[in-house]
Amino acid sequence: MRTPNSLVPLLAAAATAALAMLGGCAMVRYAEGESTTAQALIPNAPTRVERGAIRFVHGDFGHLSTDTLETQAVPWNIVSAALVLSEGEGANRQQADERLRLALERFGFIYPREVVNWSGPTPQGPLGIVRGNVVNDLLGFEVETANLGCASCHAGRLYDARGDPTNAVWLGAPNTSLDLDAYGDAVYAAVIHGLRHEDALLAMVDVMYPTMPARGRDSLSRYVVPALRERLAALERRTGRALPFRNGGPGTTNGVAGTKLRLGVSGDQALARDRGFTSIPDLGGLALRSSLLYDGLYHPPGTRAFRSLSSVRVTPEHRRAMARIPAFFTISTQGGTPVSALRAMPRVEEVVAFLERYQAPPFPGTVNEALGARGAKLYNQECASCHGEFAEVAGRQQLVEFPNRLVPVDDIGTDSGRLESVTPELITAVNSSAMAEHLHAELRSGYVAPPLTGLWLTAPYLHNGSVPTLWHLMNPLARPRRFEVGGHRLDFERVGIAGEGDGGVYRFAPGYRPVSAPAVFDTSEPGRSNVGHERPFDALDDAQKRALLEYLKRL
Repeated sequence: MRTPNSLVPLLAAAATAALAMLGGCAMVRYAEGESTTAQALIPNAPTRVERGAIRFVHGDFGHLSTDTLETQAVPWNIVSAALVLSEGEGANRQQADERLRLALERFGFIYPREVVNWSGPTPQGPLGIVRGNVVNDLLGFEVETANLGCASCHAGRLYDARGDPTNAVWLGAPNTSLDLDAYGDAVYAAVIHGLRHEDALLAMVDVMYPTMPARGRDSLSRYVVPALRERLAALERRTGRALPFRNGGPGTTNGVAGTKLRLGVSGDQALARDRGFTSIPDLGGLALRSSLLYDGLYHPPGTRAFRSLSSVRVTPEHRRAMARIPAFFTISTQGGTPVSALRAMPRVEEVVAFLERYQAPPFPGTVNEALGARGAKLYNQECASCHGEFAEVAGRQQLVEFPNRLVPVDDIGTDSGRLESVTPELITAVNSSAMAEHLHAELRSGYVAPPLTGLWLTAPYLHNGSVPTLWHLMNPLARPRRFEVGGHRLDFERVGIAGEGDGGVYRFAPGYRPVSAPAVFDTSEPGRSNVGHERPFDALDDAQKRALLEYLKRL
């Protein structure tokens, strides 16, 4: 069963956050900072797992600096004030904070009420936007800087007993509503508008951050605003937007394009055509993977990329080797380099130690156990050889063996845009980088059948997020050509995005108010085809499909 769950940890963040244009402190000699919250919490965390959880929520992995201000990080005071100002003039601090919250929630960022599977303090503010002061004491330079962290993409909302999304969050679940394209476009436009009204912009900064130190305010005027003007003018001449490529809309990313950009292996025009869209996955099953990403692009050097692994036989050496690879993803997600990724590796390994204990949240609706038992038999007969074996442990289904099977695209029939986006030039750049001792990249001819942990909350399905429910996946002729995605309710029966409509646009029910701004996913566009994975369901009748659906709710 082909689903979006194969993108392995931390890629999502391969989000790249379309904010590369907001750098701009090149005239300042190097300065760096650290996540303010992580800095406060890490000294009181005695174990690797506890530190890993903190870094998952608040970690910057060494990517708050003047270097990343030139790539992906942003001067937060200016950006947040510009977003508020773009919503309207005149606001006190409370009104400005509410405007900022509403703006960020439209893009799919979450202000959590609670984090259910973590005992740490509930984050205040948008989850996954990591902030800290970048300082050069010699020059009197200080700028509060923000970058994307793991939790921006990999912490998702839970649903209540009616299927409505809540503000309770589960770390490791996908944020299927995060729209990095909308976010980046809005920030780009807001900063342009703000710089045209510089006095009003800086006045809004003063309203929102009244305790900002004098040298912080001075750094904005002396360094940041002039650099932003220069950077935005250069981008206007090049592409007219934040990044030359697109991430694909709510719940999808284009990590390969982001990596190409950072490694300098593709020009703007080529990146604009890149359609390697992939949906954000659940992070279960990491310890049983022998390669990472939808196509198994990366694996530890000197190992076989595709081999079956079981929970009782996986070795500590394998765990350590796999835990190092996600550090490379900070290149596309946080604007780093292979050298900075190498430095980040020990902190990323702590995050992986936390994720190895990950278990997906339970399905919030009722499961028909008798029907699910019949579905379990069907799963073991039809699906387990590709998607792995599950066993009952303490009343929950847990992945105990995973085949790591690469399925040729000619066999599975799904969209080939992701495979086509990986070029020989990218492979050469990766394998000659500073991270080459810890990961090896190869061109692939297919996709790795993913583990199905947390399947019920990862809609839309297939690797590119092109099918709104599991029922539509099992009934290929009924798959909608276009559907709304982002901020959706959960359909308990079909399992996935709750909507209605056949043949045209599958839309949310009238009267439903989504928790983020939805977009229409058009399967006729390049990289978004919803074909493939039809043959596994050809021999199943409606009753068998219904039983299989019932079992999949338990994963």
